[in-house]
Amino acid sequence: MAWGGDTAGRRTITGERLQAARLRLYTKQMGCCAVCKEMVRFGPKTFIRDHIAPLGEFGIDTESNTQGLCAECSGRKTKAESSRGRARARL
Repeated sequence: MAWGGDTAGRRTITGERLQAARLRLYTKQMGCCAVCKEMVRFGPKTFIRDHIAPLGEFGIDTESNTQGLCAECSGRKTKAESSRGRARARL
């Protein structure tokens, strides 16, 4: 497996709970991306709730392990995480 563990057994929040968590995070960060500090366009619906320690790398789905990112920063982080996973798979 490319990632650090199987996330199938770990439940992540979805639906209304996810939307409420995203809104709390958006409010806490005042609409700014945690990485680039730019305002996220189009409000909380486009604010990406990112796991600081990825679930696939043994992170947990709690508010203390989340940050809000813009699409660009989220894409870069996801690409880096994917590269790490591929590197581990080769080992």
